[in-house]
Amino acid sequence: MTELQTEFDELNRLAEDYDDGPFDNAMRSYMMRSLKPHLRAGKALEMGCFNGAFSECLAAEFDDLTVVDAVDRFLDNVRQKLGSKVRTVCSLFEEFETEDRFDAIFIVHVLEHLVDPVAVLRKAKSLLAPQGRLYLV
Repeated sequence: MTELQTEFDELNRLAEDYDDGPFDNAMRSYMMRSLKPHLRAGKALEMGCFNGAFSECLAAEFDDLTVVDAVDRFLDNVRQKLGSKVRTVCSLFEEFETEDRFDAIFIVHVLEHLVDPVAVLRKAKSLLAPQGRLYLV
């Protein structure tokens, strides 16, 4: 079994048992309050979505939101919560390709789950618009 497959299996297990409770809601609220003064209108990309809760926060701030994740089950969470308000793409971050450039890219609680986080940061940099901002938590 590959390291990546082991990670997928672990994330799927966590998704089944995860209870998105008051602490997580409070943390998301705090993150958005902290980030909001630094947000600019434009195209946004969320790299990694898990249960879609932070995607909901971003969709409230951005009219043009793309969410990419390698686990289609996680993207299903986003689709159920946000429907056609967001574009979802099932892809490894390193393999994600688009002509779009983003004014805001969010990588929230993701790097610790990656085999090569530096490669993902390089990918994010290549997807930023000239004045774009990367938000990393």
